[in-house]
Amino acid sequence: MIDRRMLGTVLVLAMSACAGGGPWSVVESNTSDELRDVVAPAPGDAWAIGLKGAVVHFDGSGWRTSDPGVTEYLRDIHAFASNDVWIVGAAGVVLRWNGSQWTRLAVPTDHSLSSIWGSSSSDVWVARSPGGTGSNSKLLHFNGTTWESRDSAEDEIIDRVYGTAADDVWATEELSNRIQHWDGNRWTRMIINGVGGGFLWNGFWGSGRNDVWLVARDTANEETVFFHWDGTSFRRQTLPDDVAATSCDGLWGSSPTDVWAACSFGRVLHYDGMAWRIDQQEELTRPSLFAVAGSGADLWAVGTLGGILHRNR
Repeated sequence: MIDRRMLGTVLVLAMSACAGGGPWSVVESNTSDELRDVVAPAPGDAWAIGLKGAVVHFDGSGWRTSDPGVTEYLRDIHAFASNDVWIVGAAGVVLRWNGSQWTRLAVPTDHSLSSIWGSSSSDVWVARSPGGTGSNSKLLHFNGTTWESRDSAEDEIIDRVYGTAADDVWATEELSNRIQHWDGNRWTRMIINGVGGGFLWNGFWGSGRNDVWLVARDTANEETVFFHWDGTSFRRQTLPDDVAATSCDGLWGSSPTDVWAACSFGRVLHYDGMAWRIDQQEELTRPSLFAVAGSGADLWAVGTLGGILHRNR
């Protein structure tokens, strides 16, 4: 059996030097469970979530476990502030952190919930997966008081939801080349031209209405693809030659010239406003990374075996 602490030490020694803030390093997460998402609402404050109800919190000095009161697979996390953090997961789990404890919210479904985004705590969108009982709507919306079932533009499975404003929300249709957009009044559908279907949509991030990034896995060609919305259309982006075979999942950025992607094989990509480049390069034996997020001088990436990487920005 592999000693995970020894693995962490090997990883630290193997990290390559990076430009800018310095090299990535491994930090102790205090969990061996797979971590699927991370959010950093403020400097010195970050949360990571994953399998078996795993929740760990960085308080400025180290990562510590936090008991959410559930054991379901936790899939997505969104923060409005340090004392207002939301998590969604399997079996209709919706959790909310108020600064001192987690509370499970009642929602009109026990379907698996795959994605969450909101412009405020009174405008929250959640994507619902097939199966279970209760609402058959593909989306749920919280208006600050009650949950409402919302229909999307088409009766398709919605796997990711993300926005830059209350009237600028995006949703991806599973295994397709179609994207839906909410303008504050209704959902409309668009097709990404020049590409076929069969996309597994993995990550969203945007700085504003004319700057939205998507990363997906093209299941037909078994390659990673990035798309960028410039206010007019989504355009496919050029990637380094050795990245196409790498599966990239999470996206996060601080500006149009500072966007990051977490990928398999321990890789992290960075976009500087001109091109995507490999910022963190690891060998095939390294853990896969599923999400990346930052705040202030800290940048975090999380993945398998409870792995958490840190970089100074």
